[in-house]
Amino acid sequence: MHHIKLQTTRGDFDPTFLKQLPALEKAMTGKHEVGNGRIVTVRKALAVAQPQGALVHYASLHQKLQAIENEQSLVIDPGARTFDWIVTKGMRLVQKKSHSVNRGMFDVLQAIATEISDDIGTPYRDFDAIDAALRTGKSPIIYQKPYDISRLMPIAQTIAQQAVSSMMQWIEAAYNFQNIILVGGGAFLFKKAVRDAFPRHKIHEIKDPIYANVKGFQIAGMNYLRSEIEKDALTDKPPTKVDGGAT
Repeated sequence: MHHIKLQTTRGDFDPTFLKQLPALEKAMTGKHEVGNGRIVTVRKALAVAQPQGALVHYASLHQKLQAIENEQSLVIDPGARTFDWIVTKGMRLVQKKSHSVNRGMFDVLQAIATEISDDIGTPYRDFDAIDAALRTGKSPIIYQKPYDISRLMPIAQTIAQQAVSSMMQWIEAAYNFQNIILVGGGAFLFKKAVRDAFPRHKIHEIKDPIYANVKGFQIAGMNYLRSEIEKDALTDKPPTKVDGGAT
Protein backbone atom coordinates (compact mmCIF):
# COMPACT_ATOMS: atom_id res chain seq x y z
CA MET A 1 0.00 0.00 0.00
CA HIS A 2 1.23 3.49 -0.82
CA HIS A 3 2.21 5.44 2.27
CA ILE A 4 0.61 8.88 2.35
CA LYS A 5 2.64 11.59 4.05
CA LEU A 6 0.73 14.74 4.91
CA GLN A 7 3.00 17.76 4.67
CA THR A 8 2.90 21.48 5.31
CA THR A 9 5.37 24.23 4.47
CA ARG A 10 5.90 27.53 6.25
CA GLY A 11 3.89 30.38 4.84
CA ASP A 12 0.97 32.64 5.56
CA PHE A 13 -1.83 30.06 5.89
CA ASP A 14 -3.54 30.26 9.26
CA PRO A 15 -0.64 31.58 11.40
CA THR A 16 -2.50 30.49 14.53
CA PHE A 17 -2.37 26.90 13.31
CA LEU A 18 1.36 27.12 12.59
CA LYS A 19 2.12 28.80 15.90
CA GLN A 20 0.18 26.27 17.96
CA LEU A 21 1.09 23.17 15.96
CA PRO A 22 4.02 22.00 18.17
CA ALA A 23 2.06 22.55 21.38
CA LEU A 24 -0.97 20.71 19.96
CA GLU A 25 1.08 17.71 18.92
CA LYS A 26 2.73 17.63 22.35
CA ALA A 27 -0.63 17.87 24.15
CA MET A 28 -2.04 14.94 22.19
CA THR A 29 0.98 12.73 22.86
CA GLY A 30 0.91 10.53 25.94
CA LYS A 31 -1.77 8.72 27.92
CA HIS A 32 -5.44 9.66 27.68
CA GLU A 33 -8.40 8.28 29.62
CA VAL A 34 -11.27 7.49 27.24
CA GLY A 35 -13.88 6.22 29.70
CA ASN A 36 -14.81 2.92 31.34
CA GLY A 37 -11.32 2.64 32.78
CA ARG A 38 -9.66 2.51 29.36
CA ILE A 39 -6.42 4.36 28.71
CA VAL A 40 -5.07 5.03 25.22
CA THR A 41 -1.39 5.80 24.75
CA VAL A 42 -0.55 8.06 21.82
CA ARG A 43 3.11 7.75 20.86
CA LYS A 44 3.05 10.13 17.90
CA ALA A 45 0.67 12.96 16.96
CA LEU A 46 0.63 14.83 13.65
CA ALA A 47 -1.29 18.11 13.36
CA VAL A 48 -2.28 19.03 9.81
CA ALA A 49 -4.75 21.36 8.13
CA GLN A 50 -8.21 19.82 8.47
CA PRO A 51 -9.18 19.51 4.75
CA GLN A 52 -6.06 17.46 4.08
CA GLY A 53 -7.92 14.55 5.65
CA ALA A 54 -10.60 14.83 2.98
CA LEU A 55 -7.94 14.73 0.27
CA VAL A 56 -6.59 11.44 1.63
CA HIS A 57 -10.12 10.01 1.87
CA TYR A 58 -10.90 11.05 -1.70
CA ALA A 59 -7.65 9.55 -3.00
CA SER A 60 -8.33 6.30 -1.17
CA LEU A 61 -11.90 6.06 -2.52
CA HIS A 62 -10.69 6.47 -6.10
CA GLN A 63 -7.61 4.22 -5.75
CA LYS A 64 -5.23 7.06 -6.57
CA LEU A 65 -3.18 7.41 -3.41
CA GLN A 66 -0.03 7.19 -5.50
CA ALA A 67 -1.20 9.07 -8.61
CA ILE A 68 -2.35 12.08 -6.61
CA GLU A 69 1.24 12.72 -5.53
CA ASN A 70 1.81 14.23 -9.00
CA GLU A 71 -1.41 16.24 -9.17
CA GLN A 72 -2.63 19.61 -7.96
CA SER A 73 -5.81 19.60 -5.93
CA LEU A 74 -8.26 22.02 -4.37
CA VAL A 75 -10.23 20.86 -1.33
CA ILE A 76 -13.20 23.02 -0.32
CA ASP A 77 -14.66 22.52 3.15
CA PRO A 78 -17.67 24.64 4.21
CA GLY A 79 -18.10 24.03 7.92
CA ALA A 80 -20.21 25.34 10.75
CA ARG A 81 -18.27 28.55 11.40
CA THR A 82 -15.80 28.89 8.55
CA PHE A 83 -15.42 28.22 4.83
CA ASP A 84 -12.02 26.55 4.46
CA TRP A 85 -10.02 25.58 1.40
CA ILE A 86 -6.58 24.18 0.73
CA VAL A 87 -4.50 23.96 -2.42
CA THR A 88 -2.05 21.07 -2.61
CA LYS A 89 0.71 19.79 -4.83
CA GLY A 90 0.54 16.10 -4.17
CA MET A 91 -0.05 15.98 -0.43
CA ARG A 92 2.01 19.11 0.24
CA LEU A 93 -0.01 22.11 1.35
CA VAL A 94 0.49 25.28 -0.71
CA GLN A 95 -0.05 27.70 2.13
CA LYS A 96 -0.01 30.97 0.22
CA LYS A 97 -3.11 29.78 -1.69
CA SER A 98 -4.89 28.11 1.22
CA HIS A 99 -7.02 30.01 3.69
CA SER A 100 -10.45 30.34 5.32
CA VAL A 101 -13.16 32.98 5.75
CA ASN A 102 -15.95 33.39 8.28
CA ARG A 103 -18.69 32.37 5.90
CA GLY A 104 -19.86 29.00 7.20
CA MET A 105 -23.28 27.48 7.84
CA PHE A 106 -23.75 29.56 10.99
CA ASP A 107 -23.68 32.75 8.93
CA VAL A 108 -26.41 31.32 6.71
CA LEU A 109 -28.57 30.21 9.63
CA GLN A 110 -28.13 33.52 11.44
CA ALA A 111 -29.04 35.57 8.35
CA ILE A 112 -32.16 33.52 7.70
CA ALA A 113 -33.17 33.66 11.39
CA THR A 114 -32.91 37.45 11.27
CA GLU A 115 -35.20 37.59 8.23
CA ILE A 116 -37.72 35.28 9.90
CA SER A 117 -37.60 37.39 13.08
CA ASP A 118 -38.39 40.54 11.11
CA ASP A 119 -41.21 38.74 9.34
CA ILE A 120 -42.96 37.28 12.39
CA GLY A 121 -42.26 40.26 14.65
CA THR A 122 -40.45 38.35 17.39
CA PRO A 123 -36.89 37.01 17.82
CA TYR A 124 -36.49 33.61 16.16
CA ARG A 125 -33.39 31.56 16.97
CA ASP A 126 -34.26 27.95 16.19
CA PHE A 127 -31.14 27.34 14.12
CA ASP A 128 -31.62 23.56 14.20
CA ALA A 129 -35.04 23.91 12.57
CA ILE A 130 -33.62 26.16 9.84
CA ASP A 131 -30.73 23.76 9.22
CA ALA A 132 -33.12 20.80 8.94
CA ALA A 133 -35.35 22.77 6.55
CA LEU A 134 -32.42 23.65 4.29
CA ARG A 135 -31.26 20.03 4.18
CA THR A 136 -34.64 18.35 3.70
CA GLY A 137 -36.68 21.00 1.88
CA LYS A 138 -39.43 20.68 4.49
CA SER A 139 -40.80 23.89 5.96
CA PRO A 140 -40.14 24.60 9.67
CA ILE A 141 -43.23 24.90 11.85
CA ILE A 142 -43.65 28.38 13.34
CA TYR A 143 -46.73 29.25 15.37
CA GLN A 144 -48.25 25.90 14.37
CA LYS A 145 -47.96 26.61 10.63
CA PRO A 146 -45.40 25.62 7.98
CA TYR A 147 -43.16 28.58 7.19
CA ASP A 148 -42.11 28.93 3.55
CA ILE A 149 -38.34 29.15 3.85
CA SER A 150 -37.75 28.72 0.12
CA ARG A 151 -38.14 32.47 -0.48
CA LEU A 152 -35.10 33.05 1.76
CA MET A 153 -32.80 30.78 -0.25
CA PRO A 154 -31.31 33.74 -2.16
CA ILE A 155 -29.86 34.92 1.18
CA ALA A 156 -28.14 31.58 1.67
CA GLN A 157 -26.81 31.55 -1.89
CA THR A 158 -25.47 35.09 -1.53
CA ILE A 159 -23.39 34.06 1.48
CA ALA A 160 -22.13 31.00 -0.39
CA GLN A 161 -21.17 33.16 -3.37
CA GLN A 162 -19.31 35.59 -1.08
CA ALA A 163 -17.30 32.72 0.37
CA VAL A 164 -16.42 31.29 -3.02
CA SER A 165 -15.51 34.75 -4.39
CA SER A 166 -13.08 35.23 -1.49
CA MET A 167 -11.50 31.87 -2.27
CA MET A 168 -11.11 32.67 -5.95
CA GLN A 169 -8.99 35.70 -5.08
CA TRP A 170 -6.50 33.41 -3.35
CA ILE A 171 -6.19 30.35 -5.56
CA GLU A 172 -5.19 32.13 -8.80
CA ALA A 173 -4.97 29.79 -11.85
CA ALA A 174 -7.90 27.37 -11.52
CA TYR A 175 -6.97 25.51 -14.71
CA ASN A 176 -4.07 23.81 -12.90
CA PHE A 177 -6.29 21.66 -10.70
CA GLN A 178 -6.66 17.99 -11.56
CA ASN A 179 -8.97 17.49 -8.58
CA ILE A 180 -11.57 19.78 -7.01
CA ILE A 181 -13.14 18.14 -3.97
CA LEU A 182 -16.11 19.47 -2.01
CA VAL A 183 -16.67 18.18 1.53
CA GLY A 184 -17.93 19.42 4.89
CA GLY A 185 -21.27 19.73 6.61
CA GLY A 186 -22.25 22.70 4.43
CA ALA A 187 -21.33 21.08 1.10
CA PHE A 188 -24.98 20.65 0.07
CA LEU A 189 -25.63 24.39 0.33
CA PHE A 190 -22.37 25.67 -1.18
CA LYS A 191 -22.14 23.30 -4.15
CA LYS A 192 -24.06 25.53 -6.56
CA ALA A 193 -21.72 28.47 -5.92
CA VAL A 194 -18.71 26.15 -6.30
CA ARG A 195 -20.01 24.68 -9.56
CA ASP A 196 -20.72 28.16 -10.93
CA ALA A 197 -17.13 29.18 -10.12
CA PHE A 198 -15.65 26.14 -11.91
CA PRO A 199 -17.89 25.53 -14.94
CA ARG A 200 -15.16 23.62 -16.81
CA HIS A 201 -14.23 21.28 -13.95
CA LYS A 202 -15.85 18.19 -12.51
CA ILE A 203 -16.55 18.82 -8.83
CA HIS A 204 -15.99 15.67 -6.80
CA GLU A 205 -18.46 15.22 -3.95
CA ILE A 206 -18.07 12.53 -1.30
CA LYS A 207 -20.83 10.56 0.37
CA ASP A 208 -21.25 11.63 4.01
CA PRO A 209 -19.04 14.69 3.41
CA ILE A 210 -19.13 15.71 7.07
CA TYR A 211 -16.98 12.66 7.90
CA ALA A 212 -14.52 12.98 5.00
CA ASN A 213 -11.75 14.60 7.05
CA VAL A 214 -11.81 12.14 9.93
CA LYS A 215 -11.90 9.14 7.58
CA GLY A 216 -8.85 10.51 5.80
CA PHE A 217 -7.01 11.02 9.08
CA GLN A 218 -7.69 7.39 9.96
CA ILE A 219 -6.22 6.21 6.65
CA ALA A 220 -3.19 8.51 6.94
CA GLY A 221 -2.56 7.42 10.54
CA MET A 222 -2.71 3.73 9.65
CA ASN A 223 -0.39 4.24 6.68
CA TYR A 224 2.04 6.20 8.84
CA LEU A 225 2.10 3.37 11.38
CA ARG A 226 2.76 0.78 8.67
CA SER A 227 5.67 2.83 7.37
CA GLU A 228 7.15 3.03 10.88
CA ILE A 229 6.82 -0.74 11.30
CA GLU A 230 8.61 -1.26 7.98
CA LYS A 231 11.41 1.10 9.08
CA ASP A 232 11.79 -0.84 12.31
CA ALA A 233 12.08 -4.08 10.36
CA LEU A 234 14.80 -2.65 8.10
CA THR A 235 16.86 -1.31 11.02
CA ASP A 236 16.38 -4.37 13.28
CA LYS A 237 14.65 -2.22 15.88
CA PRO A 238 11.97 -3.75 18.11
CA PRO A 239 8.69 -3.46 16.16
CA THR A 240 6.43 -0.50 16.83
CA LYS A 241 3.67 -1.70 19.14
CA VAL A 242 -0.02 -1.16 18.67
CA ASP A 243 -1.93 -1.72 21.88
CA GLY A 244 -5.15 -0.35 23.25
CA GLY A 245 -5.75 1.70 20.13
CA ALA A 246 -2.37 3.46 20.41
CA THR A 247 -0.60 4.89 17.39
